[in-house]
Amino acid sequence: MNDDNGLYASYVVNTARFTEISLMNQYDRILILNRNDQARLSEYIPIKKLQVMPTSVPESLIPNCKPTASAEKLVFMGSQEHHPNMDGVQWFSEEMLDQAVRQSGLELYVTGKWKDIFRHQHPRINFTGFVDNIGDVLQGGILIAPIRLGGGGIRIKILQAMACGVPVIATSLITNGMEGIVHGENIFIADTVEEFIAAITTLATNNNIYTTVSKNGMVLIEKYYGDKAAIKIKEKIFEELLSE
Repeated sequence: MNDDNGLYASYVVNTARFTEISLMNQYDRILILNRNDQARLSEYIPIKKLQVMPTSVPESLIPNCKPTASAEKLVFMGSQEHHPNMDGVQWFSEEMLDQAVRQSGLELYVTGKWKDIFRHQHPRINFTGFVDNIGDVLQGGILIAPIRLGGGGIRIKILQAMACGVPVIATSLITNGMEGIVHGENIFIADTVEEFIAAITTLATNNNIYTTVSKNGMVLIEKYYGDKAAIKIKEKIFEELLSE
């Protein structure tokens, strides 16, 4: 019975993949989020049709905050309803928070909706609940994204933080395929407790590195993820299609 279920599941997946690829091949251009997806799809679709267009961050979604000269807090954005968020906050709280506070002097603020029982289990965390202006929480912060579960997705919260000059520390799971990121230059990538603690300590105790990563993050957003960058990509696609 299990073998039959496995064969049927494979059939369904393969059929869906074949159908999706067949449909995509009917289009002149396909917009994809990163070069990793481009490489995977190029096995089935002519690469000329595959146009990388990173998720753009409209000005209306950029939090109202200004870059600061030093770190004042740690911030996590997300609600408990999304299981990878709960796993990430729990992992950070249980294995990193005490050491991070000792070495950096920074407290952790978590936005979004979290159940009372979870909040009581993690008294060292400052749960803000829903905030009218996320910039008030982000400003002067270090955004942490200790996400270990799930797929790549569109990491709009990382982009929002970088757009307003907040340095980001995130796992390779959710930074994989992002255009233009350079570890230690415009973001810190960390997958272990030791790497997270080291990145937090560096940003919290070295104001030059904090401000450099902050500025480089904003430059990255403007170059790859801002409205103007998205417009340029679309104009290029339209010009190519018209010439063809």
